[in-house]
Amino acid sequence: MSATNFTPVYLDNAEFFMNSSNVVNLSWPKVSEAFIKPLTSHVISFPSYDWTEPYPGKSLIDEGHTMGLMISDDFFMDEIAGNKSTTILTGLTFNIPKSMKSNGKALPMHPSWYICRHIFISINAAIKKSGDRNNCDALPLDCKNDLAAALTDDWGYTNEDSMCSQHIADPIPQSCVGTFGFSRQDILTINSTTLADPVLGPLQANSNPQQYGWRTGTGYHYHLDPIARELAYNRTYLVATVWGFSRGTDPTTKRIPRVTWACMSVAIVCYHIYWDGFPGHDIR
Repeated sequence: MSATNFTPVYLDNAEFFMNSSNVVNLSWPKVSEAFIKPLTSHVISFPSYDWTEPYPGKSLIDEGHTMGLMISDDFFMDEIAGNKSTTILTGLTFNIPKSMKSNGKALPMHPSWYICRHIFISINAAIKKSGDRNNCDALPLDCKNDLAAALTDDWGYTNEDSMCSQHIADPIPQSCVGTFGFSRQDILTINSTTLADPVLGPLQANSNPQQYGWRTGTGYHYHLDPIARELAYNRTYLVATVWGFSRGTDPTTKRIPRVTWACMSVAIVCYHIYWDGFPGHDIR
């Protein structure tokens, strides 16, 4: 099979799940087929901004960006494991409001924007119960503040190749571990070049599964193994979106990036939380 017919997937939720050793290439036609009729799927909207306008943009309240979660039925891993092992795949998708599209395609992003999505995975029962009540109330205030600060304080200084304040595999703040659990992050970045790319752009502006979309499995299992489904169902995904400025942005518009985040689990979606910087905390 041609390499272009494969899609990369994180095999399991290991501590360093974003490590290349945890990435397997699966048949894209088969993965796509597996998500036509998923076991379950959810979509939520979260506070966001219109990135077609110059940074800092217009707040979108009534019609915001959305995030979707889909879980497949057993996916056979024959080509990888050489046997009848299966895994259950969970995929995250992202979409933008209709007002930011034309003829179904994303309008150009203004070059003054740079956006980082930080993905954390929890298996803690407290977070799952909080998600079942449609909120993220289980996260204490100091966790929310510490996480937001970690994702914004060093904006544009930590990485040479991106504006993100954190690196892939950086851990969640210690103040979050007691409730969320220990988790390392994966990071998806978006700027005007990314959005204009015919392959990468739809990952941020189309709710349908894409070949290079974000997906993780449950390791190798026997067909219909209840443990695999339990693993997939008990995970809660925290996705923090940092709405920041790009290099070269007009200094008069620079300020501490804004953060919105949402938690999603299988049975229920978790209410989103909004954070817009500490009082008096500004970048100019």
